[in-house]
Amino acid sequence: MFMKSKATSGALTLIRPLDADFSRTRTEAGARPRPALFSEEERRDYLTRFGWRSNAYFNLQDGVDYFDVPGVGFVSYYRQRRFRSEVPIVFTRPVCAALDLERLLSLFLAYQGARAVFVGIDAEVAAILRPLGFTTNVVATEFDLPLESFDLKGREMKYLRHAQNSGGKAVEVRELPWSKVDGQAVVDISTAWRLGKAVPDRELRLTTRPPEFKDRWGIRRFYAFKDGELVGYVFFDPFFRDGRVIGYTANILRSKPGLKPHGVLDYIILKAIEKFRAEGLETFSLGQAPLHGVVPCQGESSFLRRCAAFIYERCGSLFACKDLGFHKMRYRAKEEPMYLAKRGLGDLATVWLLLRATNAV
Repeated sequence: MFMKSKATSGALTLIRPLDADFSRTRTEAGARPRPALFSEEERRDYLTRFGWRSNAYFNLQDGVDYFDVPGVGFVSYYRQRRFRSEVPIVFTRPVCAALDLERLLSLFLAYQGARAVFVGIDAEVAAILRPLGFTTNVVATEFDLPLESFDLKGREMKYLRHAQNSGGKAVEVRELPWSKVDGQAVVDISTAWRLGKAVPDRELRLTTRPPEFKDRWGIRRFYAFKDGELVGYVFFDPFFRDGRVIGYTANILRSKPGLKPHGVLDYIILKAIEKFRAEGLETFSLGQAPLHGVVPCQGESSFLRRCAAFIYERCGSLFACKDLGFHKMRYRAKEEPMYLAKRGLGDLATVWLLLRATNAV
């Protein structure tokens, strides 16, 4: 049914299959996911060509399934259990060329069936899903910095200037491979950091990528040392366009509890930005701030919007969404709304599924 990809002259030439091969209904396909067709090398190739969103690297986290279409691209998704069935949750923009986006989404939905949830998607994906019967809501804001124009001048950047000055006096920042650091010290900082969070016993996933304490393709790691002791670090995930890295996302940020001066993690980010800009990269992302900047939008559920606003304003001790959004705003980055889309599920069922799937509860 499916034709294998072939490598020629160092580049992948992928044969386009018939759409009919991929348009089986969920009943015909059964409860199991369709086996992945791409090798790790092929998946990376698609990612480096079409993974231009800041959360593109989230596609490579453990425990997810893939809907692969040779010659087009792939959709990453997680199957969350609900009673006796499973609901597919897509947590990033599908990886394909813009011209193939609608086709890839149509094939995926024809295979999966009526119920599906998308989260962390951009306006283009939401606009394609809306006519297909999906409710769409703004649920987050993405913060991106054009590196060429970013600077610390002006009254609004006072906090970051302070972080730069105090951090420069207190700590030394080094970019190091995993093999050159004390791995146990890294893990210990992560454990202590997590104990101060609402979910101390597990890592969040899907809408973020859990840390991996080992070398991993494409990941950059910057560490802060105070008097020779490791005190904090930031792990950066790459995103791509046309086969090259165009920027990095600050994905994992952790430091020793009670570390002074405050702002060491921001200092690490500022040092990394300096290096990325010197390398000629285009952009830097602070990632998405959940529930920040939620506003009415076309085809929305007003109930979901009110729920998001309530959690943002009243549940800070549990989710800290407001504090996270405020902190990202200090960089005066370009802000872009990100969306949730759902079909075949009620509002409360969708909220519960997402909380379970992301390990938030």
